[in-house]
Amino acid sequence: MKGFSVAAVIYTIISVALVAGGGYLIISHLPSTALPFSTFSVEERDGYVAYEPRSYKNSETKKMVLILPPSDTASDWMKPWQAQADKHGFMLAGITDWTAEGLQTFVRGGKEKAQVAKMYMSGFSHGGYISCEFGLKNQDVVDGIIPMGAFCSDGDLAGSVQRIPILTIIGDQDTWALGDDGDNLSTFGRTINTELVMVPGIGHQFPDQIMARVGDWVAAH
Repeated sequence: MKGFSVAAVIYTIISVALVAGGGYLIISHLPSTALPFSTFSVEERDGYVAYEPRSYKNSETKKMVLILPPSDTASDWMKPWQAQADKHGFMLAGITDWTAEGLQTFVRGGKEKAQVAKMYMSGFSHGGYISCEFGLKNQDVVDGIIPMGAFCSDGDLAGSVQRIPILTIIGDQDTWALGDDGDNLSTFGRTINTELVMVPGIGHQFPDQIMARVGDWVAAH
C-alpha cells in the first residue's frame, strides 16, 4: 500500500481513511492478547486511533505524540494536531485506556514496535495531569510532556530527577488550572523545569490558537 509504511507493518487494519492533508487515519482492531495495543472498539474504549502523515516517512527523527483525551473520542482531540503533524512529519496517536497497564503497554510496546525514536505525551485538563504523572515516572521511554490546562507537580517526580523537557500551556483566565486567585502558580515550577506559555484571553479550553508553537516545540525537541 503506497505511502503506508510503518503502520502497515505494525497494525492489523480494519479501516483506513485518507484524510485532509494526505495522511492516514488508522483504526485498528487487535486480539485482546496481542501487543503492544489494546483491543479497539467502536467507542474507542480500551483502544486507540493513530494518524500517520505522508511526511512521516521522510522525517529524519521518527516521533510520535500520544494524546490523552479528556473524553472517550480520541480522534476529535487529535484533529487540532493534524496540521502540525503534516508540517513536521510526526505521528499522532490517541488512547482511551488510561490504566497504568494500558499506558505501559501502549507507550513501551508502541515505541518499540513502531520504531519511534521519540515519544511525547500530551493531554488537556485531566489528560494533561495523567501525562505528567506517567511521563515523569517513565522518563526512560517518554521524551517530552505537553500538559494543556494542567501542569506537572513535584509529586509526579516521585523522588526522581527530571530529565525530559516539558511545555506547559495554560489560559491566563483558567481558574480551574490556576485556582481562582492564581495561587497554584506560586508553588508551580519550583523543582519542575518547564517552558510555560500563558495564553491570553482564554479560560479552561483547548489552546487552538498556539498549536503552531506546539508543533515547533515537538520538532525542536
